[in-house]
Amino acid sequence: MKKKQQTDPDHATIMICAMRYALGRQTYMPGIVQDYIRRHKEDFDANTIVVMIRDIEEADKITKHEMPNGKVLEIDGLGDTKIDRPGWLALLKWLKELEAERLKKLEAELERNGSNGSK
Repeated sequence: MKKKQQTDPDHATIMICAMRYALGRQTYMPGIVQDYIRRHKEDFDANTIVVMIRDIEEADKITKHEMPNGKVLEIDGLGDTKIDRPGWLALLKWLKELEAERLKKLEAELERNGSNGSK
């Protein structure tokens, strides 16, 4: 399969920004961003994948805020627990699998090059 040539060097950075914007939102935006990321995996280098993984993992927390009336409000960093959270966790799993797949390919390539007498 021929690698698709990226036309804009800032594409990955813009996707990280879009993902950060969508994290925690309870709108249609998380689904759109998650689907877009999956469709454009060829455009992301190893660092972009690592940053996306880290950002989702850092957002994956529940913060508690005490309201003036004494009630405690819990806010999920990934958005709605039934709608948004499953999508982010699925993307996180997918990104980790993509990272592992790329690492395995790189290791195989390095092994092939090493066994060919190349240094």
